[in-house]
Amino acid sequence: MFDADVIEAILDPAGQQQKAKEIAIKVAARLRRHLGNPRFKRLSERLEQLKARHEAGQLHSIAFLKELLDLARDLVAAEQETPPAEDEDRGRAALTALFQEVRNPATPVVVERVVEDIDQIVRIVRLPY
Repeated sequence: MFDADVIEAILDPAGQQQKAKEIAIKVAARLRRHLGNPRFKRLSERLEQLKARHEAGQLHSIAFLKELLDLARDLVAAEQETPPAEDEDRGRAALTALFQEVRNPATPVVVERVVEDIDQIVRIVRLPY
């Protein structure tokens, strides 16, 4: 389950901090993809609590790294259980919602068409299946 870099980081105390930072950044980035989903919000809160405990000295580097890996495993499981259509709808809804907020009666129809075109491109790029 562990890749070679993680095992090496665990064995090297200096590498533990660096690997933990890298994993925390990657986990945070993946969590941002699912804004608005309560399940991912709980995982985000868990990440923030974990980082706060580490910064407060309540977790040593190896324990922090282990809990980060547990969190990453839970994140992957949650992503696998999340239907792709839900992600697609949320992405489209975000762009459309932004457009609806700034739109006024004088907004040209072409702008709405551009938003629709961007939605199509995002769907193809983000969800290639």
